[in-house]
Amino acid sequence: MMTIAGCMMMLMSMVMRGCMTMQKYGIILKFCDQIYSNAKLNKKH
Repeated sequence: MMTIAGCMMMLMSMVMRGCMTMQKYGIILKFCDQIYSNAKLNKKH
């Protein structure tokens, strides 16, 4: 039981950490996405 609980706790902490980092870099990701979409539009013209 302890090992299963430990694994679950580790998984949850990893997920929480991942969500926090995603929020931290969310602005950068949006910025890159905007640049990417703009580049695609420029290539079409």
